[in-house]
Amino acid sequence: MAEEHARLNDIWGRGGQREVEEAMRPWRGRLSILVHLVLRAGLPYVGDVPPVEMAVDGTTAAQLEDSRRSIVYANCGNDQGCPVIGAAVEATFDAASVGQTMRSIRVLWNDEPLARTSIDFGALD
Repeated sequence: MAEEHARLNDIWGRGGQREVEEAMRPWRGRLSILVHLVLRAGLPYVGDVPPVEMAVDGTTAAQLEDSRRSIVYANCGNDQGCPVIGAAVEATFDAASVGQTMRSIRVLWNDEPLARTSIDFGALD
């Protein structure tokens, strides 16, 4: 919504706090985690975004809310299709099920772990 207002050369939130709260209402109770993937240049991948999913303590986004993927292509000028050099994968979880505690976040490709980290959600505002 802020980007749309910027495109119109308007100020988002000019209508006051109520406009901002109303715009954020659909996100209330949701937690969105965004992962940026960089694929190795030596192993070109042509096609869709690899089947990557995220899990919070074993529960995948598909089981809770939803996930979105966007592809980053290399610049190329051939007819064979441009190789995928990266992707952004966003997974949305139910915030109440994650809670305000330390959680393990895993990124999986074909059920194999690509990355793992821990986030203390209790320390975030």
